[in-house]
Amino acid sequence: ILCAISFLLLPCSFAEQPKQPPQPALSLGGREALARPLLLHAESASVGFDQTSRSLILYRVAGAWLPLDRSRSIELYRESFAAARESVPSVRQHLEDAILNDLVSISAADVLELLPAAEPKTQDRLYTGVIKYRLFQGDYVAAIKAFENASAIGILPERVVTKLLATVPASASAERVHVFETALQYYQAHPSEQSFHWGLANLVGCCYTEVPRDLVLRAIDTVLLQAEQQAKQKTGGIGMSFGIKDISFHSTYDFQLFAVAPALQHFEPSRAAKLLEQHSEAATNLKRYPQG
Repeated sequence: ILCAISFLLLPCSFAEQPKQPPQPALSLGGREALARPLLLHAESASVGFDQTSRSLILYRVAGAWLPLDRSRSIELYRESFAAARESVPSVRQHLEDAILNDLVSISAADVLELLPAAEPKTQDRLYTGVIKYRLFQGDYVAAIKAFENASAIGILPERVVTKLLATVPASASAERVHVFETALQYYQAHPSEQSFHWGLANLVGCCYTEVPRDLVLRAIDTVLLQAEQQAKQKTGGIGMSFGIKDISFHSTYDFQLFAVAPALQHFEPSRAAKLLEQHSEAATNLKRYPQG
């Protein structure tokens, strides 16, 4: 059925069959007229399948409905997602990812409505996807709303927070502060288990001139406290390459201090100088990369 639908909706070319007379090409309206009953049949036939198969069929049918009936397409994406939630665990996340990825550009609002019921990994990926899509549209208000929806259920779309903060215009300073403070609260409640991880330090490094001093210093204190705690638990080193030069850290604390030092030098230069005297690796690398 789905192959037949694809044939009807998409222009295709097949090897010429010399024994058959050439057939006139169907118009778009003609293809649509044939496709509609096939799509309806596929929908009704899907009821007899297990939930995994039904989700997949409805997902493909939903995409086929899009050029014909946008509302019907969205409805079927939602039905496909509901079936995916009842599918076998081994493929559930893959189905959810596929369904919601397609739906983002059709109706991001529906994706946000469905996401709280999705698998955790799907939630993280798709909240990030919705925020990126909204920023691509130039709608930072909707992007912040998606960020708030994610944070309300305990998710921080970490890979896009920096981009979100950089995109918020200067006239929306309250919104920028809100996003930064929400991220800070998340990192305070969820210390990273990775010793060498940018996380909050990266937000401090990129945005310290655009948020209030007290908020930045709270974030720096959090970064350094967590780095100190992680250093007590783990040992080892890391080497990273920037351009043609190598930069290495063998201490979690030095790594994080390097990232936040420019902000600390900006707000509390005496404290920054004292810490850098005690951590030569961070100080040496900072001379090569003064902006951390």
